[in-house]
Amino acid sequence: MLTTMLRADICELNVEKQLQGDNLRKTINKSEAQRDSLAANHLSFNLKTHQQLGKLISRVRELSLRNCRCPYILSHTPKQRCTGKTKEHVYQVSPGRLSDMFTEARNPTGLYIDLPQKQNSTQLPRSAQPGLRPV
Repeated sequence: MLTTMLRADICELNVEKQLQGDNLRKTINKSEAQRDSLAANHLSFNLKTHQQLGKLISRVRELSLRNCRCPYILSHTPKQRCTGKTKEHVYQVSPGRLSDMFTEARNPTGLYIDLPQKQNSTQLPRSAQPGLRPV
């Protein structure tokens, strides 16, 4: 699904904050930082129009019960319990982890493996990612 959102925006999608009735709404962080909140770019997805997204949101709510009621649309059970600059909940997916998960799913397909690291944003070394702190 194409959302035009950056990794951090996707990882911050929160059912409790961004789901308003039948609409998933998100203010783009980079746009809000460059302008005031009213002038920032806002995305809105109507779940009745985007039925596949609506089904995914329903599945997210089911998985939330398994993941300690994580309110974030992207969640997973981590190997280590950490929060930090990029995570507010232990089960929330960080932007770095999202890239790793995408790479793990993409690499077996053989697509884009030969791209130089500068052109492949999902191949950032761990040292370039913000630190996390144990919970």
